[in-house]
Amino acid sequence: MANHPNVTIPTNIEVVDSVRKNFAEFYAALFDKTIAKNPGAVVTEYAWDAGTCDPCPGPTLQWGDFALLGADVIDGGKPGDAVKGGGRGRGRATGGFVLTRLHARYGKKEADDLVFREAAPIVGGREFLQDNGKLEEGSREDSINNFQGRYIIRHRWTGKIRCKDPQRGIWGGPWEHLQIADDGAVKPARKLAFAKRGKVKLPRVIKQNIPELGVKMYKKPKKKKVPAPAAQPPAEAPPKPDAGKKTGALEPARRDDTALGLGLSLAGLLVLGGAAAASRKRRG
Repeated sequence: MANHPNVTIPTNIEVVDSVRKNFAEFYAALFDKTIAKNPGAVVTEYAWDAGTCDPCPGPTLQWGDFALLGADVIDGGKPGDAVKGGGRGRGRATGGFVLTRLHARYGKKEADDLVFREAAPIVGGREFLQDNGKLEEGSREDSINNFQGRYIIRHRWTGKIRCKDPQRGIWGGPWEHLQIADDGAVKPARKLAFAKRGKVKLPRVIKQNIPELGVKMYKKPKKKKVPAPAAQPPAEAPPKPDAGKKTGALEPARRDDTALGLGLSLAGLLVLGGAAAASRKRRG
């Protein structure tokens, strides 16, 4: 666009398996975040040479599809020429066209119409490894148009590896029991304007960061190890008294008890003695 910021949708993002069941909600969340990060921008979601495809889910575009998009009036053709089998643009139907999908959000306050301008070709969203061994990210200018929004569900091999020299990082189609749908057909994200917002939290469903949006994948917090309490030294037991020797702490108490007992005995003797004397006096 000549009168709006231009951005591409984040692409080549690995996602969790559950995204296959709510792809529309996932893509709506991704698009909303892109617009929030780039207010007023027009988002390029697809820009690809019409003569190729990767992947090629089909059905492929036919001349009637190109004519519907305006190919019948290219190079001086007239509307309706495609129906009659004419139109000089027909000879370019197998190549030379670029099919582009632009996604904009604007309302009643939008004052200007969208103004188109020629743009350089871009690539991105392919299973291309870079010199650093990582998958290409985002978009960049190139000599051809090969850009698409691409979101990947990978199923890594979990069985035993018996190869002598295994080669990793080579991906193919899904296993038979892991097809996207029961019939193996592609599931596009449809009716994005009506997709439930807030249902998908991007950090929870992506397996890598999205740096252009500032979104980081969720990582479960590591459980903090609570240190075991320090071992306390065993309490010292009180010393056991020597059975053959009296302790100084007990001797005074024993002397007091003995004196008390002797005092009581003497008092009793005195009382008894007094009583006997009185008895003798009465008898005399």
